Order: sequence, then structure tokens, then C-alpha cells
Amino acid sequence: MDSRGYEEINEPLHFVTPLRHSKKLSQLLPGPAEVYMKMENCQPSGSYKIRGVGRLARKMKEEGYQQLVSSSGGNAGVAAAIASRAFDIPCTVYVPESAQPVCIELMKDNGAQVKVRTAIFCPTRNAI
Repeated sequence: MDSRGYEEINEPLHFVTPLRHSKKLSQLLPGPAEVYMKMENCQPSGSYKIRGVGRLARKMKEEGYQQLVSSSGGNAGVAAAIASRAFDIPCTVYVPESAQPVCIELMKDNGAQVKVRTAIFCPTRNAI
């Protein structure tokens, strides 16, 4: 993000992203339908996840929380790292062993402590 402190960041952490018409996809649909794509890959985290996570991190800062903890091997973890850095909240992201190295590096580059764990399957109570 930038060097401003939390008190100076009043706008959302996400950008208004472009909406692009896809002639090719529109032609694949029956009838007079048109396809538009929202280009959320232009967000700081590379996905729409910064919208919700940024809002959560702002609320956490306002309510006095001291740390953000996330479990994600991808875009949500990157968004958590970016948002926590913007609001000066320490961040720990738990990722599965299968997480892509590029995502782990993005999390670390944005100040998150990353902990790699073996994925554990937890069946629900109703599972037979």
C-alpha cells in the first residue's frame, strides 16, 4: 500500500475495477445475452478478496483487536496480509502444504507470518 498510517486511510483498500464486455463469450450464449467481466484481478491482492478482508481489518483496528489470523493457501491469505499491513495489525496466515509458493511469498512480502500445516479433514457430526 502506501506509507500513510491507519488514521489517514479512510477509503476502502480495494479499487473500482473495470467492467469489460466479452464479445466472444456473448456469442457462445443462446439469445440476445451479453457477457461482461469484472476485472477483479486488478485489485492489490489480485482478487476480489481484498474487499471483504479489507473491511474486516478496518473494523478489527477500530475495535482494538491486536492480530489478524487467517487460514488460506491463496487469495484470502494475500488479502489478509495486505490489509493487516495497511492497518498495522500483525498477521498470521496458516496455509496448507499444497499452497503455491508465489502466494506464500506475497503473504510474506506484505508482512504476514506464514505457517505451513498439513491439511486435516474434519467430517461434520452428521457424516456417516
